[in-house]
Amino acid sequence: MPTDRMGPRYRAFSLRKGQRSTYCKHTSDAVCAMFKGFSGYIQADAHCIYDALFRGEARDGEGDKVPEEVACWSHARRKYWDAAVTTKDADAREALLRIHMLFKLEEDWTEL
Repeated sequence: MPTDRMGPRYRAFSLRKGQRSTYCKHTSDAVCAMFKGFSGYIQADAHCIYDALFRGEARDGEGDKVPEEVACWSHARRKYWDAAVTTKDADAREALLRIHMLFKLEEDWTEL
């Protein structure tokens, strides 16, 4: 369901198991129906059902832009964690430290 708390330029969707909606189906078709014609930024988990969005299958017309995928730091962090643990790579450890700093800032900002 869209929330107005974030303002007119942003929408957040929260679907729960058992909620009756066309969009509750966990399929590429349902995701494309939900975002039909949308051309902004989308942050989604790495599930393959979202790939159709970024291939342009939810465009409403020829002139529509394909939504731009923005990554999730938690998902990116996992890859750095794996590298830091298995190879002891200094760059991976530095990346983990910087991501931790971002998470800390985000936590502090929730109080604003």
